Amino acid sequence: MFALDLSAGIGGNFSAQFQRVILNSDGKDLIPENQRDGSDANLIGGGGFLFFDANYAMFTVGLNILSFSPVNKKDGGWGEWTDKDKYTFTALNIGLLGRYPIDLGAFSIFPMLGVEAQLMLSDKYTYDGTEYKMNDDGKYGKDDVSFLAYYSNVIFKAGVGADIGLGDSLYLRPMFLYGVGLKTKQQQEEEERAEEYFGKKIGNFFNHGFNISLALGYKF
Repeated sequence: MFALDLSAGIGGNFSAQFQRVILNSDGKDLIPENQRDGSDANLIGGGGFLFFDANYAMFTVGLNILSFSPVNKKDGGWGEWTDKDKYTFTALNIGLLGRYPIDLGAFSIFPMLGVEAQLMLSDKYTYDGTEYKMNDDGKYGKDDVSFLAYYSNVIFKAGVGADIGLGDSLYLRPMFLYGVGLKTKQQQEEEERAEEYFGKKIGNFFNHGFNISLALGYKF
């Protein structure tokens, strides 16, 4: 079945990822209201990707540059943060999505469901005009793991796409995907530190976001 209608292509995407802490009742009692979003942050950016399609399955691999920004720049847990501060991640994204094409004549649409590994390769921090690569420090966390292991995660995604024909072989493929991610090791350890400090569980990290992409594909 998967050997039919093989195609491949290249595209670009816009990515918006949101890191949020969902406080429980104890957390809301212990954390002042103006600091409850102290660990919340956004990762906004995008990049390019390649895809290989085999009817009902699509494999993707791409490279993204994501700009990190805390939600609460004044009372959050990120220290003094100004508009001059810049913090970016470079991520390798590898995904496998199942899709179900629905032929509508001149074009087709397809719902999608799958999983993506987001592998954080490096980061770069600019403060007061000086550039630092934080992952040059070596090991991270209580287990002294690599930068990759400390910040990478897995994202479960669902969405919809379309194939718009540009002739016998070429087609455009716009896609929209929403995803919910597992916690990173860094987030797990931050939850543990908060529980040790307060003597009780105060909340959980929740990662989610979306991708909008446009690709050019070629049918073999």
